[in-house]
Amino acid sequence: MNAEQNHLLNAFSGAPEIDLQTVTVIYENWSARMRAKALMNGVGAQAEIYEHFELKDWSFESLWEPQNLADAVATACDSLIVILSATHLGDLPRVVNQWLSGWWEAKNHLPAALVALEDEDKMNDSATAAALARLRNAARAHGIELFCKQQFAPDPQIVPQNRLRKLQFPSF
Repeated sequence: MNAEQNHLLNAFSGAPEIDLQTVTVIYENWSARMRAKALMNGVGAQAEIYEHFELKDWSFESLWEPQNLADAVATACDSLIVILSATHLGDLPRVVNQWLSGWWEAKNHLPAALVALEDEDKMNDSATAAALARLRNAARAHGIELFCKQQFAPDPQIVPQNRLRKLQFPSF
């Protein structure tokens, strides 16, 4: 098990039995989709709770269809974990920003975590830093914890409401 899977697994250790949890994945391409699925597959397999996760995913391209966009927003609202996986977080299409805004505005009272994944060769550029700052500020304003390669601990300004407080990602 790698480091990010271990930290996600720790989010569920000691927690009451988890009912089926929907994990929403919004991905740019096949490689980004596989990165997100590998994260959740590893966590589920190691914890022997794989059957408790249901991954629902949409490609960036599919979000241009209004019904897909609405479905992705609705699913994210009921998800404990939402994964945004891209080649470059600093270059997200307008429709992905619409999806994020829709999720944040419609989000129910449940706490949630947004996990931002991107290709390693883009991790330290200025566009990514700016995008992460925007994501962090918006997530904080809506009570969502943001986890990404550059930030490996939960935002201390978010009041812990459940086991999400234990969710930590190292720089992976």
